[in-house]
Amino acid sequence: MEPKALEIQNRFSLLAAEGRFPHGVLLEGGDSRSLLALSKKLAMTAVCTDPQHKPCGKCPCCKKAKGNNHPDVITVVESDPKRKTISVDLMRWLREDAIVKPNEADKKVYQIPRADTMTREAQNALLKLLEEPPDYAVFLLLCQNSAAMLPTIRSRVQTYSLETQPALTTSASDLAAAMAMAIPVSEAELLLSAAPLVKGKDREKFGDVLCALELLFRDCCVLKAGGRTILSGREDCVRFLCKKLSHRQCVQLLAQVQQTQSENERNGNLALLVTCLCAHLRQTASGASR
Repeated sequence: MEPKALEIQNRFSLLAAEGRFPHGVLLEGGDSRSLLALSKKLAMTAVCTDPQHKPCGKCPCCKKAKGNNHPDVITVVESDPKRKTISVDLMRWLREDAIVKPNEADKKVYQIPRADTMTREAQNALLKLLEEPPDYAVFLLLCQNSAAMLPTIRSRVQTYSLETQPALTTSASDLAAAMAMAIPVSEAELLLSAAPLVKGKDREKFGDVLCALELLFRDCCVLKAGGRTILSGREDCVRFLCKKLSHRQCVQLLAQVQQTQSENERNGNLALLVTCLCAHLRQTASGASR
């Protein structure tokens, strides 16, 4: 699997383990084979029964999904392979099928290749399903160009690109560390360190930073509880925070980041999310003493 695809896969493995697998996902860019391979991995992740390592590749659900014979992993395609667009009738069928609960897994996954070839009527039919999806339903939309999708569709799914994006001047890990180090200092310093996120308007990058912050605060909680393992790779930052914050504060910071992750997945206003996160992190840090 390519590095970009592996990065996306790892993120969804974490979301699945935490019970936060999104209902709507749009995968774009790359070639059709790469998109299908990643979609298959995400489908395995969604139906995997292992409580922690998803996809485990060993449970019956993983094996069936890998072998393309899991009853709850459905590829939505037109019956006529020569048809160039996805019809509204196929999306109407999808809406009817989605009402039926999963047979074996907790999730029911629909993979929609060439989603950018849906007619406008088909997209509007799918939109009604994305607006009020069943709790168990997951929709994986695969396309080459998300710009061909209606804005209303794009606003209700999380978009991930397999294309290499121009990197910000600072990596997600570096941004997260800078923000974390600024938390005990001042809100102004924290907002300054988070400024590239607002300027870049990159929701995916913000998601990466939130994942990095989550790791940092998990490490702080572990060290505060007497553990030694540091998974973030930012030992200096973690030990600095542990000196400044109580165990309770570290737990609260972790909870705030996880809450922001949920709001980011619902496509909340990016600038507002960043600003509110900084305010809440700083408020927690300036609370009770160690």
